[in-house]
Amino acid sequence: MLSLISNYRVDFLQNFFVFLNYTIYLYLICLVAYFFTKRKRRESVRVFFNAIVGGILVYFLKYLVGRPRPEFSVIKKIDPSFPSSHSFFSFMCVRFMVFRKKVKALSYFYLCFLIPFSLLYTSIHYPSDIIAGSLLGLTLPSILNEERCLKILHVFILLWRKVRKKISKIFTTISKKMVERLIKEIKKE
Repeated sequence: MLSLISNYRVDFLQNFFVFLNYTIYLYLICLVAYFFTKRKRRESVRVFFNAIVGGILVYFLKYLVGRPRPEFSVIKKIDPSFPSSHSFFSFMCVRFMVFRKKVKALSYFYLCFLIPFSLLYTSIHYPSDIIAGSLLGLTLPSILNEERCLKILHVFILLWRKVRKKISKIFTTISKKMVERLIKEIKKE
């Protein structure tokens, strides 16, 4: 199937779809910002944590499975192919859809059709990669509900409070040593 698609690629569309693949990250940032500005901070935190935890899960699965990218791929990427992180993020965003009817219809078209199709058109992923990423994107927000996300945030805050002082001490000593070395080098010259 991918070899058939690669035979009929058009340069303009190929470049357009490569660009389109990466717009999902901008869409995700806009979604978090939208919730944050609408005073729906809990929803913003939930989207953020689903993206972080999901991204970690997807990349863990990528390296666990270790499936190479298709040989006809437009972009030569280093990371493994299965599952697709782009389709994960696009279908995760579908779970948080909040727009009015016309914008919602365009968003569904963009997230559920254009992103997955662009991954196939550019042969960056196999169809099974896209299906697996999509299913993960649809199910993870159900698992990481608001309560679990707030618990994770609370744990991160507690850890940050404990680690913050140690990290600042480490950076202070490192920066002092660097300044001392620079002063010694300047004096030598």
